[in-house]
Amino acid sequence: MSTIFRRACAVSLRPLLIFSVASVAVMAIYFAVYQTFEDSSALNAMVAQFPEGFRDALGFGGITSGAGWAHTTFFGLLGLFLIMAFGISRGTALLAADEESGMLELTLAHAVSRGQIFVMRVLALLAMLAALTAVCGLSLALWNTGAGYDMRAGNMWAELCAFFGIGAACGALAFSVGAMTGRRTVAAGAGTGLAVGAFLLNAVSGMNDSWTWAARLSPVAWGYQHKPIEHGWDVGGLLALAVLIVIFFAAGFFAFRRRNIS
Repeated sequence: MSTIFRRACAVSLRPLLIFSVASVAVMAIYFAVYQTFEDSSALNAMVAQFPEGFRDALGFGGITSGAGWAHTTFFGLLGLFLIMAFGISRGTALLAADEESGMLELTLAHAVSRGQIFVMRVLALLAMLAALTAVCGLSLALWNTGAGYDMRAGNMWAELCAFFGIGAACGALAFSVGAMTGRRTVAAGAGTGLAVGAFLLNAVSGMNDSWTWAARLSPVAWGYQHKPIEHGWDVGGLLALAVLIVIFFAAGFFAFRRRNIS
């Protein structure tokens, strides 16, 4: 079983390196831009020029502090898209793509059960997502220390856990749909649909008071609606993400054990 886990991690190292470099570069660009503003008044003046609906949808009203800037820009935009894309790509590759290439059938020909393969590759997927989250956390800590943003360590941990949970939810759906169908296009489509839908629902929930219901349907909102990097842990949101991830994996596990492998 450990061999399956190590192999799954090994084939994910190159994508992990690419996404890690991209994440660190994006965070560096965002914080470099933030440092060009001499004080919060200049930043407030820039934000005031945005249309109100656009500003509320993306949460730009709270970017005058280092924590608010990090949450709204990196963790709420490009960084979020990167971890969701990484989760979807690895979730698709670790089972559905393996089946389409014929390697999964070869692996099953050895003394390995379907359940063992599923569990070990789930653990590999989560380990790779945790590694990418750790890289982002280290980069954030270095910026926080070097630039003196005064973000609390506990709040940064809370933000990173939500960040990981959202990426894991997208990866879990892609992985499990791949386990159910054996088709990577279907798996990638399901994961991408969740990522786009969750982001849009979270965005529209902040545009109008009559649309706040949309946040209840969005995994992005579950993790981010209380801005953990500013306000600390949101246990309810993290539990909701954890339950969703478990449901996705459980559905994929039972389907994978029963269907024919092509």
